[in-house]
Amino acid sequence: PLAAVVVATVTGCGGGLIGTYRGDVRLMTGREESETEGHSLAEVRQRVADDNRILTLLPGGRFKLKDKRSEVEGEWHLDGDTVVTLDDIGNGKPIPPGLRVERKFAIGDNGELIHGTSYNHYNLEEFYTKQ
Repeated sequence: PLAAVVVATVTGCGGGLIGTYRGDVRLMTGREESETEGHSLAEVRQRVADDNRILTLLPGGRFKLKDKRSEVEGEWHLDGDTVVTLDDIGNGKPIPPGLRVERKFAIGDNGELIHGTSYNHYNLEEFYTKQ
């Protein structure tokens, strides 16, 4: 209740979220590290670091998500305690409506943005920390 009021006041409808975030991976709380070859915490963290994943939430409800191979941009909004992005441009070209990707990032206790990904199968979660 009071914490929610403080968060709402600090973020100002998402304004406090504006900025640049760097991607990383960590072991999910209460889970054991996967023994699947190629999917240990160290291996996946290294791949994500090498990929240089950067998420930027811009004023006016726009975002950019880039890595060493591609860049997408589009609209973002706050839905409760979740940041929702929807691609509309990929590598500088418009993305047709039927091919646009929506992503959801839960806002963690420390302000990081937690993205549910295929890593969850390996007890890992991708998260983005504000720079």
